[in-house]
Amino acid sequence: MSFKTIAERDSFIRDLAPLISQSFQNCISACPNGYLPQEPDFIAFLVRDLTQDINNLLKKYFSNGSFQTQGIFCHQSPKVKFLNLNPNQNNCAELGDLLIVYTESINNKNPRSSALLLQAKCVSSTPHTIGANEQHQLFLYEKWPTFIYFSPSDLKGKTRSIKTIPYSEGSNYLLLSKNGSINYLYVTSIPNNPLFCRYALSSAIGKMINFESDSGRPFIPSISEISGDDWSNMINDLIKVAKTRLFNRKNINIINGSRINCLAFMSDNQYNDELKIPVCSYLDDFSDLKSYEDFSGVSTIIIYADLKEEKSFE
Repeated sequence: MSFKTIAERDSFIRDLAPLISQSFQNCISACPNGYLPQEPDFIAFLVRDLTQDINNLLKKYFSNGSFQTQGIFCHQSPKVKFLNLNPNQNNCAELGDLLIVYTESINNKNPRSSALLLQAKCVSSTPHTIGANEQHQLFLYEKWPTFIYFSPSDLKGKTRSIKTIPYSEGSNYLLLSKNGSINYLYVTSIPNNPLFCRYALSSAIGKMINFESDSGRPFIPSISEISGDDWSNMINDLIKVAKTRLFNRKNINIINGSRINCLAFMSDNQYNDELKIPVCSYLDDFSDLKSYEDFSGVSTIIIYADLKEEKSFE
């Protein structure tokens, strides 16, 4: 959503930052006495809170558009096994904990999309050294070896071979503070060892919405296989799998909660909480799927913007 100026983009980022911090505090407050939030708890609150927060900010900054956001929480991530590697090594990894997807069109035409896949990691300080027992996750995001899904059941057996790009802009770590330090409540880090703070999550989202090359990786939304583009195929796999229905997080008192949180705002400020506005077909393409038995999937925030005119970036 090319902001008119860098200053406008930075203003959006400044507005989003305290909302992300508040989500962190909401998660802490939701825990019963004696319990500390775990990584899935923080992600659950991000998905719940940012779905509406981002939509509200889009309305504030872009009065000429229609917007939809969709948040989906999944507890267990799909697991993959690397092919053609030393069988004595740990060749299995989770795909990630949080997927942020942004699609923009102009007058419902010429859509373009970007995706950012994040692996959440609670840390006490940075730089954070990745231990020997977690090298397989780092290897996945650094090298993207050819892999085969072994969960969930509907993806099991599919093979993906993703072309790497410089600095792995589409796949980063999301560092979460163990002690609540305001310096890195939620920050991204490129896959490296050790992990360093790179962008605050608010900055990463602002840059992604602005289609800047250092946050997010382009992909093509589709319900069909795209030949020669397994990055797009994997992102579409994850969107499809995320369409489950119920989840439990006892740590934060959520029992049988809806996995899907849908919001839509039109340019005339009318509100629709059932996502009936047909401006982005791929948001709804999987809506009739039944819940997967194993409930695994990557938690997802989908943002769609249809603008009435193109804006230039100065």
